[in-house]
Amino acid sequence: MSSSSSGALGPGSEFGPYSIRRQVGRGAFGVVYEAVRNPLKRRVALKVLHEHVLSTPDAVTRFQREIMTAAQVEHAHVVQVFDGGVKDDRGFLAMEFLEGETLGERLKRDKHLRVEEVMDILLPIASALDAVHHAGIVHRDIKPGNIFLASHVT
Repeated sequence: MSSSSSGALGPGSEFGPYSIRRQVGRGAFGVVYEAVRNPLKRRVALKVLHEHVLSTPDAVTRFQREIMTAAQVEHAHVVQVFDGGVKDDRGFLAMEFLEGETLGERLKRDKHLRVEEVMDILLPIASALDAVHHAGIVHRDIKPGNIFLASHVT
């Protein structure tokens, strides 16, 4: 793994079978990169957790269980999980790469949404939350910055 002193991975660096293209986001728990899964050349969003996140054996076990559960959820409005685990004491999650923006970004740009737009956003969110709830997942951080509005769904 090639990284800077901050733990961030730079373009061209490797994290296991993933080649990092660029950083696309950063949050309290980790950094999200656009990456390519080698040798398949599959474009993914690779979330690499900050080193402190998995500081206890219980946290590692819980994280691995959450990855397995999330990978089982198949829903048009839930990001598809391809891979995950722990490498070099850092948790990671590889997901489908989506184009678009977060709901938070959208609300900053468009201060007022029409009722129709709100319904077009909220109904898929409710459906997705229902699907993850039925899979036994409790999402503990629902907020506009964590809701992604994909410009297209493949």
